[in-house]
Amino acid sequence: MAGKANKKPIFDPLASDLVQVDRNKYKSEVWQFFAIHKQLLNEPWVVCTKCNEWVSRHGNTTSNMRHHLKHQHGIMNTLNEGQTKMTELIDAKYEEALSKIKTLLFAATSVSITTDAATMHTGDSHITVTAHWLDAKWKMMSCVLGVAISNVSHTAEEIASLVKYLVNVEFMLENRLDSIGTDQGANFLAAVRLLIEEGISEEQVRCSCHKLQLSIKNSLEEQHNPQAAALVTLFRAISNNINNSPMLLDALRKHQCNPDTSCVVDITANMDDEDETESKYANLTPTDEQWLAAAKLCILSDCN
Repeated sequence: MAGKANKKPIFDPLASDLVQVDRNKYKSEVWQFFAIHKQLLNEPWVVCTKCNEWVSRHGNTTSNMRHHLKHQHGIMNTLNEGQTKMTELIDAKYEEALSKIKTLLFAATSVSITTDAATMHTGDSHITVTAHWLDAKWKMMSCVLGVAISNVSHTAEEIASLVKYLVNVEFMLENRLDSIGTDQGANFLAAVRLLIEEGISEEQVRCSCHKLQLSIKNSLEEQHNPQAAALVTLFRAISNNINNSPMLLDALRKHQCNPDTSCVVDITANMDDEDETESKYANLTPTDEQWLAAAKLCILSDCN
């Protein structure tokens, strides 16, 4: 009944099947005009309670919901005081950029996409999809099609659902998508296999840089190169101690801003037991040879 996650539901929602969201969790005032179908609780579609129309909220954003209220019902500044002029300007810029990207992609005869996931320093996890193509003058073009925030496990089904929505619904690239590039992650490889089976894409391209990175990482493991593994362990311990010490971290930041200044810091300062602290950090002082070897490893890792 629900259909595929990326396809708009084809049945008319009944009022008895709609449920209101938890407003303690979903604080945006747009939710006073929308509800979720009880059979599609985990799907990216909501129902406008004013006109009973399906509206997409893929990526867990309210942009499409606000767009629907504004253009279908004339509801704009009545939402709440939080709808500031800055928000209106950002929305206008978003619509302008989206229109421009759709125009450029409409003229493309063949498009490839890449997709990957990353966890930000805030702890939020993102999945990004980027399009790549050649324009009429053979100029390489690229643009981000979408960034979805996901705080659950990045399953192959979830990744495939996002790609299908962007390709088939948002940017209408159906039958023009040649290949999908990913790293060696099992979930992304499985997602692309699903997309190829459904005819969304013709080919999967694996990232050679990530393959090289995995090869280098494997070569530094203890069973293959015990000396290099010991060196990595040493500098990882140094890095962890710096990150866990506001004093050392501040000294490093100052040194990075002004490399001509000294970065020597007494790590035993303001410690209750200096003997114990000196003993703890005694093995975290690299020799000149270790510094040189570490520099070579950094050069090697930069190559990939």
